[in-house]
Amino acid sequence: MKKLFTALTLFILAASAISAQDIDLQIAVTTQEMSRDFLRNLNLTDRQIEELIALQEQFREVRTQTALERNVIKAQLARELHKADADEREIDRMLERASELRLEQERAQVRTYLQIRRMLGEETWSEFVRRIRVQQKIRDRYANDPQARRGEGSPGTGAGTSGPGVSGSGSSGAGGSAGSGSGNSDRN
Repeated sequence: MKKLFTALTLFILAASAISAQDIDLQIAVTTQEMSRDFLRNLNLTDRQIEELIALQEQFREVRTQTALERNVIKAQLARELHKADADEREIDRMLERASELRLEQERAQVRTYLQIRRMLGEETWSEFVRRIRVQQKIRDRYANDPQARRGEGSPGTGAGTSGPGVSGSGSSGAGGSAGSGSGNSDRN
């Protein structure tokens, strides 16, 4: 128990040193579905594209499995807490397992992020990150601005659908599908 507490404390300290923007980037890199055109525009080979997609898929499988197990534990915990004679040892066991699952997911995400970064190399990585951030800004704009969703533009941004900071970015065809979301539901 003491080792787990120490590990969790170190993890929390390390996590607090990472900015929210870096965490959002980490989530996008590991979970966001990207079109093959987006990846080809980075001058990646077909092999690199397949490897990147495979890395993301492996992480998605870990994320899905750990999330399912955590949801089962949450239901079991809720059931146990409603009992008049709740077993504190059982509750501690469930909480410990839920923490282990969350840590397993975080480790998998960090490893995937680092593998993708190594695979791309620093120059391509920088361009990859820039394009992901552009996509995030566009998605955020359209999610938060009803006028932008209708294609009317916003005051001060000009009309049209290109979005802020997109013109001249050389990233035509860089849109990925937003179908997988950003993974924020797993940040509980």
